[in-house]
Amino acid sequence: MHADRRPKRVLVVNHNSEITLLLQLALVDAFPSVTALTATNEAQALHAIREKAPQAVIVAVEDSPAEARRIATALRESPERPARLILMGNRPDLATLDRELGASACVRRPARAVELEMAVREALEESGLPAQREEVRPPSRAEQPRGARRTQHR
Repeated sequence: MHADRRPKRVLVVNHNSEITLLLQLALVDAFPSVTALTATNEAQALHAIREKAPQAVIVAVEDSPAEARRIATALRESPERPARLILMGNRPDLATLDRELGASACVRRPARAVELEMAVREALEESGLPAQREEVRPPSRAEQPRGARRTQHR
């Protein structure tokens, strides 16, 4: 069986750029073959949905449930296969928003990395792109760039 070579993209939408960066790093760590895109506002998110066609979109709903609704609408109307929506937040009405927007997953904050990984893996699988947690091995000495120093553990 051959690995699926289609690009896998996940978009993280959060007004807090520091949280967005942390989520992006967590995704890249768990799924090195996934491109983790970021947006800190609705306009950036809508542009990324149109131009990059992500398979999954993680939206923080604390900032604006109305914004999450507009992003969900854009995902449903996308000419590409619709991306899976993952809601993230700590609002009391998160489960209601989850059902209303047709999200494939709902992750409560503060989220554990394993919960986020599971939601993303399931969203990618629903979109037809399997995503197993990928093991990353350090490059061999031959694969390291010229002049790179190896860290020695004592």
